Amino acid sequence: MRMNGNSIWLITGLALGFAGGYFLSLKMGGCAAIAPTKCTPLRCANRKLIAEHIWWTRMAILSIMGNTPDKAATLDRLMKNQDDIGAEFAKFYGTETGNKLAELLKNHEKAAGEYIEASLKKEDVEAKLKAMLAGVDPIAEFLSRINPHWPLSTMHDMWHKHIDLIHESIDDRLQQKWVDDINTWDQVFDEGMQLADLLTEGLDKQFPNKAH
Repeated sequence: MRMNGNSIWLITGLALGFAGGYFLSLKMGGCAAIAPTKCTPLRCANRKLIAEHIWWTRMAILSIMGNTPDKAATLDRLMKNQDDIGAEFAKFYGTETGNKLAELLKNHEKAAGEYIEASLKKEDVEAKLKAMLAGVDPIAEFLSRINPHWPLSTMHDMWHKHIDLIHESIDDRLQQKWVDDINTWDQVFDEGMQLADLLTEGLDKQFPNKAH
């Protein structure tokens, strides 16, 4: 089915509207909305940061694919989330480490954006895909170095699951497989909460007198 410009804008608007309502429910519900188990302040903080990482990544995908007027502002907010995550880690590891993590996360997000742009233009797609998938390796390696409770194999598996699901979602949208895309993004969120909890557990173990 061919869609005209008005149809594309309508679908994009509806997607953003539903996504906005979902995110608002997280904000209004607080920690309980994203943490069904006991939620310490650190667990809540990490879950919120990763939930926002997932949310703004989603918004960026929609904005880039739809070339919407909010694209620049959305990408700026996505980058701010990486700074926010870095700032949280700086509380434990210092500013330099926090800034380095933020930089690696920004590179990960930029690589995903470049893959989307390449796919839309049908230019250099394979190279951009390879760069996007490999872009999480420095994050996994960095985290495993700063905390012995985050083994490299575990970090590698978690971050590759994250980027594999994002890749799947992007390709679903490119092929207009809307239901598949939505189902995939549910998995992105669930996996993200697992990652957030894993990070919290590692901080709890490495900094037992500071994490709470």
